[in-house]
Amino acid sequence: MSLKRSLEAYDEAALATLANKGLVRRAKKDLERGVVEEVSIVEEEARVALDGQTVTLDARGPGHARCSCPAAGSCRHILAAVLCLRERFASETGGEETAGEGQLALELLAHPLEAVVKWAGVRAMKSAARMARLDVSEIEEGASVHVTFRDGREVRFLEGAGLDDALYKGASSRRVASVASALLALRARHGLAVPGADGPEALPMVSGALRSRAECVATARERCARLMELGLGRRSDTSTDGLITLSLSCVAANLPRLAGALRECARELHRLGARQPDADSARAFDRIAAADALARALDVDTPRADLVGVHRSEYHPLGDVELMGLGAWRFASSRGYRGVTVAFFCPGDGRVRTWSDARPQGVDPAFDPDARYRGAALWAGLGPPVQACRQRFSLRDAHGNEDGRLGVRGGTAAGAVRDSSPFEVELGDRGHGSWASLRSAVARHVPLGLRRAAANDALYVLRAVALEAVRFDEIQQAMLADLVDAEGDALTLHLSHDPTHERAVRWLASKALSSFQGRMSWLARVQPYGGALRATPLAVWLEDGPARLINLHLDETPAEKLQLPAWRLWRQASKAGTRTRRLLVDGADRELSPPPAWSDETERAVDWLEDETLAAAESGVATRRDPGRLEASIGELRRRGLTRLAEQGERWRTGRTAPELLALRWSIVVYRQAALRVALAD
Repeated sequence: MSLKRSLEAYDEAALATLANKGLVRRAKKDLERGVVEEVSIVEEEARVALDGQTVTLDARGPGHARCSCPAAGSCRHILAAVLCLRERFASETGGEETAGEGQLALELLAHPLEAVVKWAGVRAMKSAARMARLDVSEIEEGASVHVTFRDGREVRFLEGAGLDDALYKGASSRRVASVASALLALRARHGLAVPGADGPEALPMVSGALRSRAECVATARERCARLMELGLGRRSDTSTDGLITLSLSCVAANLPRLAGALRECARELHRLGARQPDADSARAFDRIAAADALARALDVDTPRADLVGVHRSEYHPLGDVELMGLGAWRFASSRGYRGVTVAFFCPGDGRVRTWSDARPQGVDPAFDPDARYRGAALWAGLGPPVQACRQRFSLRDAHGNEDGRLGVRGGTAAGAVRDSSPFEVELGDRGHGSWASLRSAVARHVPLGLRRAAANDALYVLRAVALEAVRFDEIQQAMLADLVDAEGDALTLHLSHDPTHERAVRWLASKALSSFQGRMSWLARVQPYGGALRATPLAVWLEDGPARLINLHLDETPAEKLQLPAWRLWRQASKAGTRTRRLLVDGADRELSPPPAWSDETERAVDWLEDETLAAAESGVATRRDPGRLEASIGELRRRGLTRLAEQGERWRTGRTAPELLALRWSIVVYRQAALRVALAD
């Protein structure tokens, strides 16, 4: 390629990618001042003397240019020389024609994938496939191909320049993966094959494990069916131990998600056997039905990667990101972990990202979430969590996983630290001042069937005008309050009986919040409940002057004397409180069309079918209550257009086998999920 042809692609936008816009503006001003002293072109090499320096360029382009000044990289002298030569060539007549619109894209698409993998490396290509799927925000095709990413990175391909010479702006550690990702995104745009386009590859089968994958799946289905044949009321500790043992075999066979589902079933069965206050046979039945549905979905030659799961979440480089602290809270998980979490809003991609530090119960007894909250720094250049959650900063060389969790690496460091405030920025889908828009946002994240929502999808910032009706619910054994929006709608705040909620309950009962008159923004975990929404408050920002943050579960409570509820062990007050109004919303192997509008008769038919399946699960699969009522309920579902549910109910009515009972229960769960999504969106 000639020198002239190589410079034709370097317009001002390309030069800004090579350097930056400010340096391009300065180079143009230098030309306007007449700093060019001499231009000489010998064959395909140009020398430009300007402003006391000498720039040398050849047909390889400005990326390989040399300047006599001490500045590293593409200095203003190189940019001015390129602009000068472009003007000179443009004034000449004749010469080679420029490439037609779209010609460069065709050249790039002609790169064989094998050559791209060889150039980038397998590890970088894995990261590139993920970025092409999730992080590319825009592709512009013309004389050059310009690809921008959500975090501000840019890749620009120029005519005649290979992958090595593609222009890149961003963290140098991500250059190779970003260039490969830009090329993959261009391939996907033109309908060509892209590795990983359907999601990450599933974990491979393991040879030499005690149980093969097929054996684990078959045994899981057998164990679930056996529980239904015996009945939840007659299952033994041996059944629970067997599920735990099988879950270990699933881990060894690279089936981590099935292993987790079986552990969930074992925990629910243990609660029932120990008669714990939070035991719930309906929830246990739902978990067993979900585990059986997952095993059925895995019983194929090539199961989907998201159904197989991962042992540990993979953290990938994010480059430099801007983060704004939202709040912090302590937690104790159902798996026995205790720790502290800090939430940040990322303006670059509109997501809530979290950092956590936790330990299992019984490990490291000296670890205290309260002490960690006030202890060591999160990253270099930043304070402990108590400070970081109140600050806004840029994080260099950040790493995170697809759930939005942030990791710690040796090169990660914070800079440009300043005070944070959620009142200052537009939070997009993560911030709402109207509960109607909040319901629509939550509805979009309600998963169907075996699909899973990201852990941070439930975190929202709620801009309320008042906190009202703080009260204690004797039946639920929960502290409740109404959060009122600008339109006068109320959203229920809910804090259940839990030792980790003690400080938050005191804050909720204090006059410091109920009598506050300024603006308030609540960080809360918002989840569907009974066809409506319920929020667990985590932190609150108050603005009656400088914005201040109260972390409800970690900060010291007011000194005022409070009327607090006398907690007692929670007992099931009515069966209605434990039916599938408490919906299983963490799980689908296929998308379903939303159900039609349900009449009262349809609702009663589904409720009765739900109760019938629960009775069979509790007492054994052979239990029969009212065959005529069952047939009438199935007929009502068929008349209302719920044919799949009606057909599953009919198979259960005539066959009365454990697999059919589990399949029917799962169908009920999935239709409840679809109904919930419709109810929230209306």
